[in-house]
Amino acid sequence: ERVAGLRYTDPDGVERAVRARFVVDASGNKSRLYSSVGGTRNHPGPAGGPALSGYFGLCRQPAPYAGDTLTVAFDSGWFWYTPLTGGLSSVGVVVRPELAERIQGDREKALQALIAECPLISDLLSAAARVIAGPKYGRLRVWDTSSYHQTAFWRPGMILVGDAACFVDPVFSSGVHLATYSALLAARSINSVLADELDEKTALTGFEARYRREYEIFHEFSGSFHDPDADQESYLRQARKITNSEYTERAAFADLAGGFSSGEWQLDRPL
Repeated sequence: ERVAGLRYTDPDGVERAVRARFVVDASGNKSRLYSSVGGTRNHPGPAGGPALSGYFGLCRQPAPYAGDTLTVAFDSGWFWYTPLTGGLSSVGVVVRPELAERIQGDREKALQALIAECPLISDLLSAAARVIAGPKYGRLRVWDTSSYHQTAFWRPGMILVGDAACFVDPVFSSGVHLATYSALLAARSINSVLADELDEKTALTGFEARYRREYEIFHEFSGSFHDPDADQESYLRQARKITNSEYTERAAFADLAGGFSSGEWQLDRPL
């Protein structure tokens, strides 16, 4: 049966319906629509630990790295530090699954204790204060980082993109790439169908194959990132192996982290 639109309740409590040739679910990991494509949401592992994150006043790294995201591994897990526009930085920690209890209870104390364990992050935040005002930026957030994927990314008339379809460990902020990449793929497929250049099954099967391949590359690499015996050189080797790159190990790693390993340079063209 083809999806031909959706029903929703507006802010005044009135039930409404809209019709469309395609419904695209881009509502993220808490989507209430994703199961409508059929299949199941699988968690293939390795299990990710929980994350604890918040926002701090801007405290840049030294030039030339002032605007870069910093990722730091330490004994209890790994930190990210991402400068944002507007004078803020996003700071979060993903702890190992067996240490999940570390971030239960008082979140403020838990974050400060984990920061103290990581000298590089501790030094970077030594003169920065955490934002405590406002419902969006002023609260500490705890969330699950376990990877998952839906066994189907589409059905006739409906497509899942971004975290509605799949999610991988947030190392390298890969979710941003996967969301934008899948949206471009979906738009290209839909345009090809609307222009009568391809039938829907061919276009959306191609969309799913490309998006699933990109997800699986990041998922496989994230598993090596959490290997306690891995080091920097092993990450580089694994990146080249996973992407089957003809370039050097460092170049292969840069392509993978930057979202270029797919080799699709012109997504504005038809499939």
